[in-house]
Amino acid sequence: MRRGPTAVAAALTVLGLGAAGGALLAARAPMPRVTISLEGATLRLQHAPRGRGDVYPVGVGRETPSGRGPVGTFYTGPDPRDREFYLPARHDPAFHRGLPFLRLDLSLSGKQGLRERPFGIHGPVTPTLIWGTVSAGCVRMRDQDLRRLYATAVRHPRMPFHFIRELDRVAGRPVEVDRARHAPAMCPEAASGLRRLRRVAIDADVHDRICGGVDHWYALELRGGDRLAVQLRHDGGLAVELYGIRAITTVAAGRFGLEHDVPLAHSNRGDRYLRVVADRGGKTVPYTLRLSMR
Repeated sequence: MRRGPTAVAAALTVLGLGAAGGALLAARAPMPRVTISLEGATLRLQHAPRGRGDVYPVGVGRETPSGRGPVGTFYTGPDPRDREFYLPARHDPAFHRGLPFLRLDLSLSGKQGLRERPFGIHGPVTPTLIWGTVSAGCVRMRDQDLRRLYATAVRHPRMPFHFIRELDRVAGRPVEVDRARHAPAMCPEAASGLRRLRRVAIDADVHDRICGGVDHWYALELRGGDRLAVQLRHDGGLAVELYGIRAITTVAAGRFGLEHDVPLAHSNRGDRYLRVVADRGGKTVPYTLRLSMR
């Protein structure tokens, strides 16, 4: 009769070889693999060479003249004790909120541990994850997803992360984010707990509804000197927030709207992010979002 790793580990523990047996099993276990799609804004963690694995939503690097972030295969550090690559709880800057932080070695030289072009995988930074193209290059993850990934990474030094521009596919089909097994069927975002970032234009009305207590995120491009006005019409329980060009902190907020003047500088051209804050009671709330220049 074939025995699984759990049964073998239990037998080794009985024999007094628990620690050695665990190390032996880790050495024999296949190296997990991570695939990050910049187009799909997904991270897929495979524990076995075949199969779909676990698929998480992520925030990835936004479009820049040089692209949308690294493409290729990169690795975590060679030593899980090295706090340059593995931080179990990062508190500085404060927006990391004590969540784990993984740094990848983006060097193409192949030398282990070469700290060239540091690149991180960290928490959402914002109150809820902005699922889509948002960061300056790092990968943003939800709290619980990041903890699962970090726990795997520290057990498997030099774990590969494969970044691709196109959609990630398994058996020819694009992968989809894992959804809750017993989520209410009131709307698609209720099953996954979030909705993907959407782009909105100035002088456009957005008619939508908050469903399942899931925040709605919108991206809009502003330039230095712009004077933005946002109106949020709803029957109660909602609010709107505007996040700056780095999508880290709010620059304006209000229950039924907000105004924001962008300082006059060429460097201030770029995307900002609107968050329609959901009623945590989970009820459905229709709203209209209107954006204009004053």
